[in-house]
Amino acid sequence: MLVDTGASVIAVSNTFISTLFVPPQLQRSSLPSIRTVSGEHLPVLGQATLTFTIGAQPYPFEVLVIDNLTYPVVLGRDFLMHFGSVIDLQGHTLTLAGHFSAPLCSSSLPTINNSSNHDPVTVYAFATYLHSTTHV
Repeated sequence: MLVDTGASVIAVSNTFISTLFVPPQLQRSSLPSIRTVSGEHLPVLGQATLTFTIGAQPYPFEVLVIDNLTYPVVLGRDFLMHFGSVIDLQGHTLTLAGHFSAPLCSSSLPTINNSSNHDPVTVYAFATYLHSTTHV
């Protein structure tokens, strides 16, 4: 999963959706495509509400399902702002809604000392919820 403050929306790859135990039924999205940082347009296949569980805390949110997305999940500004995220670059953590701080890792982070733990975080979607309302 990529935490991307430059992305305006949360997106999940169609490949990731297909791996879920019970893939959600996609609703039509008002956005036909999104533009990547490189200027490429990727088609939006639909939208669904997924619940991400991080540190035993559920975070339900409406996501865009994108074809050919580089990462399985991209946490964009809409998700990060909604859950009052605090990104601590010094401590390499992400805190959502004042709860559990998840460790951040990156291959580009310099190693400060050998005892630093930069294990990747795994996020599971245990359930899906569908909305009939559309968010723009």
